[in-house]
Amino acid sequence: MKEIPSKKSQVTINNKNLQYLNTKKEVTTRNAELNQILDRFPKTTFALAYGSGAFQQASYQKKSRNMLDLILVVENLDEFHTLNMQRNPTDYHFIARKFIGPEKLDEYQKSIGNHIWWHPYIKNAIPSNKSQELKYGIIEYDHFKDDMVNWSDLYVAGRLHKPVKKLFRDKNYQEKIENLIHNNRMQALNTALLTLPESFTERELYLEDIFPIANIEMDNL
Repeated sequence: MKEIPSKKSQVTINNKNLQYLNTKKEVTTRNAELNQILDRFPKTTFALAYGSGAFQQASYQKKSRNMLDLILVVENLDEFHTLNMQRNPTDYHFIARKFIGPEKLDEYQKSIGNHIWWHPYIKNAIPSNKSQELKYGIIEYDHFKDDMVNWSDLYVAGRLHKPVKKLFRDKNYQEKIENLIHNNRMQALNTALLTLPESFTERELYLEDIFPIANIEMDNL
């Protein structure tokens, strides 16, 4: 004889279903908001959002109070800076805009550090929340690929070892980038296996830095 679920178990199931639907709706809405933010920029091939401004974390009541962090991967850096200076001139420092210009900025960016140019504390860039600030970095695809394959800087590659929201803006690049992300994470897994002791837990394997990842609510992953 088939057992009939109790009222208590039915309420629990209904609450879980409702929670799942609400979470799914929130993720869909958030992804739409992120794509709307990306519409303010010239063409990008791929973008990733991360941190407490993109994910709800246990230690924060509202992610909308935290700065939203984005990294934009672009096909041509010089072209992007040229168009972005026209479209969003105040994102750039006065000196970069008036005296350096996109061509010199492109050369300078490619010659230093992790090859990312940052724009922090951008106001009024998020349509759904004008009080939330935006920080975004720009990297050319070739440098992005080099870091993902060779860990040349381990900046973007390291960021993609952790939870991020992935936004594919150019379908011609989507499969390539998905493969880069997969292979990058496999490299990280193999490296972790080499550095761990003979006996370890699954938690020790996946959470190299337990606190920031543990703070991210599991519904977001």
